[in-house]
Amino acid sequence: MKKRANPGRLDVTRESYNGVVTTIDTGPRSDNRGILFAERMRRAVDFRRVAVAPPLTPVVEHCWLADWDLTEPIEQKVVAHPCVNLVWQNDHRPRAHGPSRTLTRRPLSGRGRVLGVQFRPGGFAGVAPGHTLVDTSISAAELFDGDDLAAATSVIDSEASDEDRVAAVQELLERAMPSAVDDAVARTMALAHRCRTDRSILRVDDLATAGRVSARTAQRLFATHIGLSPKWVIRRYRAIEAIEHADGAVNWSALAARLGYADQAHLIREFGAATGFSPTGYVARLDETASFTRDR
Repeated sequence: MKKRANPGRLDVTRESYNGVVTTIDTGPRSDNRGILFAERMRRAVDFRRVAVAPPLTPVVEHCWLADWDLTEPIEQKVVAHPCVNLVWQNDHRPRAHGPSRTLTRRPLSGRGRVLGVQFRPGGFAGVAPGHTLVDTSISAAELFDGDDLAAATSVIDSEASDEDRVAAVQELLERAMPSAVDDAVARTMALAHRCRTDRSILRVDDLATAGRVSARTAQRLFATHIGLSPKWVIRRYRAIEAIEHADGAVNWSALAARLGYADQAHLIREFGAATGFSPTGYVARLDETASFTRDR
């Protein structure tokens, strides 16, 4: 993306975002949603999330940072959220990674350092249309002004503090994002937020009713700005919620009912499609992994 002729701060007002500012949480999450075998990961990797400052909070969920120094390699698996992540890893050139419909696998070895920016679903539309990034990634050099990107990268790849590295990202994005956000993007983000937080949303018709739009409009907004259907997003967030509750004490039948699955068998199928494990198989691996990391 070329630098705008008169770059300025991202203008985010309650009116321009059609209420999204007041309905979307602005602090970083503290949960493990989507991270498989999270206890092992947190023992091996210094992982933390840092909030961005206004005016980016309506479109960016948080920055995430990870550092590791491993004597043995591990593979980290993630059930991705339906959003874009802008990532700087070690000395590699930064890339924008779109939402992945398959299980994400990240091999970690030796020493590593990563800074990522997790956008809200649809929030990256001001830089690149969501439908162009599904299941793929693109060099950040194709999206941002070269000088701005180089200045940010020089700080992010240095030994600077988390605060300074996040500030560099903040400046880059404020200069690159459009000065106003399209109302359709705001509506898409608000609908996606409902998919994530409202467990009564089980079908596209439920989402359309709650969001006061037609089902066709919801489908069009998601296809354009996220690149995934509302049905897929609802199912993905429901699977992530099931993973978060997976432990030896969970009643799978009761959890299936609470998350709106037709029955326990339906939960098992979607859990397996998202993670590659049956629910009980995943819990067994959780116990094995926890014992292994405690004994090291």
